[in-house]
Amino acid sequence: MTEENTAELANALIQARASGQGVTADAFAPPGLVAAAYAVQSVQIAALAPGLGPVAAWKTGRKGPGEPISFAPIPARLVRRSPARFTPAEAHLRGVELEFAFLLDDDPPPADTMGFADALRTRVSLVAVIEVVGSRLVQADVADPLHKLADLQLNAGLVIGQPLRDWSGLRTDQGDVRWEIDGKVMAQGPADTPGGEAFATFCAFAQSVGTHCGGLK
Repeated sequence: MTEENTAELANALIQARASGQGVTADAFAPPGLVAAAYAVQSVQIAALAPGLGPVAAWKTGRKGPGEPISFAPIPARLVRRSPARFTPAEAHLRGVELEFAFLLDDDPPPADTMGFADALRTRVSLVAVIEVVGSRLVQADVADPLHKLADLQLNAGLVIGQPLRDWSGLRTDQGDVRWEIDGKVMAQGPADTPGGEAFATFCAFAQSVGTHCGGLK
């Protein structure tokens, strides 16, 4: 994907966010390389910063333990404390996902730190979050994975619950969940964390993100 094509896709996604008219992904070849998808992210984040603020959170995940990490930045004005509201224009798909998240109390240790995971664990609180899912793509559910990654991994925002500073006795590979919408129970009982243990996924992300879109702070 050339630099010109990167800018074209990024600008189309930016315009779709403003207009509410989705981008037809077929009009743009898939980025081809993960690095190109991240380049599209960078162009968008720089352009959106005046209106949505700097990066304040990250969406990250992987298919399973040891698998490659993917990630996407989330601008500050789309990160909200619970209870929170999003307008249809901000999240026209109105998708929601319940997630484990980690709130940094201090900057992370350098990626090559000996005992990185233990050092990072002392600097984070565990928090339940609701990810608001949205896309600037038409038919995002069948879009190429690299188009989704370029589209900030289909993120529209984040709602943050109450941080838990001492979470030493809790597992993050599964949770006991009760998920209710408008009085209707959507899910209840034990649920596995996609990609395996959430803190291990977070550690892998923290060691991979580097300076992309300002890095992890």
